[in-house]
Amino acid sequence: MEGTEMGKTIAEKIIARVAGKSEVNPGDIVWIKPDLTGAYNTRSPSAGIEAPAPDVEALVGVAKLKNPEKIVMFLDHYHPARKPLEAERHIAVRKWCEKYGVRLYEGVGISHQAVIELGLVRPGMFYAHHDTEATVGGGIGVLVVGALPLLEIYVTGETWLKVPVTLRFNITGKLPAGVMSRDVMHMIISNLEPDEAVYKVMEFGGPTVDEMNIDRRLTMCSMANHAGAKSGIVNPDRKSIDFVKAITKEPFEAVCSDPDAAYEKTYGFDISNLEPYVAAPPNVFNCKPLREVEGTPIDQGYIGSCGGGRLDDLRAAAAILKGRHISPRVRLFIVPNTPYIMRAADEEGLLQTFIGAGAFISSPTCSFCYGESGAMAPGEKAITTGTLNIPGRMGSEESEIYLANAFSIAASAIEGKITDPRKYL
Repeated sequence: MEGTEMGKTIAEKIIARVAGKSEVNPGDIVWIKPDLTGAYNTRSPSAGIEAPAPDVEALVGVAKLKNPEKIVMFLDHYHPARKPLEAERHIAVRKWCEKYGVRLYEGVGISHQAVIELGLVRPGMFYAHHDTEATVGGGIGVLVVGALPLLEIYVTGETWLKVPVTLRFNITGKLPAGVMSRDVMHMIISNLEPDEAVYKVMEFGGPTVDEMNIDRRLTMCSMANHAGAKSGIVNPDRKSIDFVKAITKEPFEAVCSDPDAAYEKTYGFDISNLEPYVAAPPNVFNCKPLREVEGTPIDQGYIGSCGGGRLDDLRAAAAILKGRHISPRVRLFIVPNTPYIMRAADEEGLLQTFIGAGAFISSPTCSFCYGESGAMAPGEKAITTGTLNIPGRMGSEESEIYLANAFSIAASAIEGKITDPRKYL
């Protein structure tokens, strides 16, 4: 009936544009041309090559990529190389980028954060990736979709996509002391059925999100895959637009969901009384209040990864660690996401606080997140801001990982056991 059309979500608007259509609806199968396609070096033992950097000419007989200027590659895994084979893989990726005319970024830190700081992704863009954890950019209004077929995009410049439905999460209330946006996500996941968000976009909004700084928005969106979602996104506002304009002069056209946009479901959460949460072993769906596991002995703490290691996280950890020292039974690794964040932390004196507390500080890398560095032995336990806590993620399959906020990790490192950080604030 004329005049009854519903508005569109931010995800539907972005997808429609890259599909060359006036509009799309959930369930539509469309061909899209991503604004940017990103990848990082990952190991492919069976092929003996870097999985995101295949020999396109040998595989499909194409000597040139369709739109190499719309592709970026990062070296952030197994970086710096610790073994000859890893160094050889890095060389292979460098040669691949040179051969196919792809921009390579090395030494810029964790790619999911660096792609934002470099101004490569901007509000309203569609960013394609092979990694489902790449959704960090949703915090500034970028639609990031992982698990897409890179070879197809390399060769043709496009790929197909089933338009996902969108779930809307309205968050109200002021974040209590010792609680961060990671806890909000853990709480949300604990209230969802295991498959409730699968292949859907999680759109976050409401007064609490409006008040969040950019770091906290990025963290929320980085964790969308923890719920099985296709992506996570926050509608861009003046705060995020000013943030991007301070980084780059490149143009962008921010879009937002219409007031009458159709969502599959709308959730409301008041976080005024929210307490610190954890994702307990053996997976990211096992979210519960930290008090339920408080007192669990730990051997290792880690603040870093694309799910942590931002300046907001480092400030939180420093607030707990200042003037204190970690337990002699604990190894605490603090890894800023990017050189920019590391430099800012140094200028604020945060690194000196960490050194004084007995923490180990590393230059930006992904290696600690998956146990390439800081691996755990059988029977050990860690509390981290990492991205996954499946068995074997950080070393032995007989070790255990608890995911938590930076306040909680710092407090736990001091006491040698999982600890509610609020007593230190």
